[in-house]
Amino acid sequence: MAEVRSRIRILQHLEVYGVYNTAVVLEEDKQLILSYLMGIESWTLQEIHLFANTLDFLDHEFIFIFFKRVSKLLEYYIQFEKGREVYCGLLINIIEYTFVKNQYEFAEVLLTQLGLLSTSFQDFFSRTLYKFFEGLLIMRTVNEEQGRTMATRMLDIMVELDQAPLSKMFSLLLE
Repeated sequence: MAEVRSRIRILQHLEVYGVYNTAVVLEEDKQLILSYLMGIESWTLQEIHLFANTLDFLDHEFIFIFFKRVSKLLEYYIQFEKGREVYCGLLINIIEYTFVKNQYEFAEVLLTQLGLLSTSFQDFFSRTLYKFFEGLLIMRTVNEEQGRTMATRMLDIMVELDQAPLSKMFSLLLE
């Protein structure tokens, strides 16, 4: 329930103010999610999914602790379509986080993992975001114009496929 309540607060704030801001998440909801994830001995896809969906409002040090834990399970879960889907979602969220924090070397490593995981036709969304993040990385580290063109093209594809809210959210990374 804390996850849902937090998402609703973030989306309501985005709708009213046009700004994605995780500061609107209640501290008790953050603590509930953090306590739950800290207490887990054996992570299932459900916990990995919870982590993926809440990492943008968890404290920085816990994100990498949790990511190390779930990385060890990657080989097992990617054998299953749902597992690959959850891991792609996790990688997308962590890559976005690394760009916000200007951690481009880490973003590059994670981007390689996403590229290796998102190869089937079912992974179209993940592949689109892979190409967007690849453009963003090029924009920030090699050639701004070339990277921006590539990233913008992926955002335009999202709009064409009726995913304008996602395109708008990811376009914030271009600023």
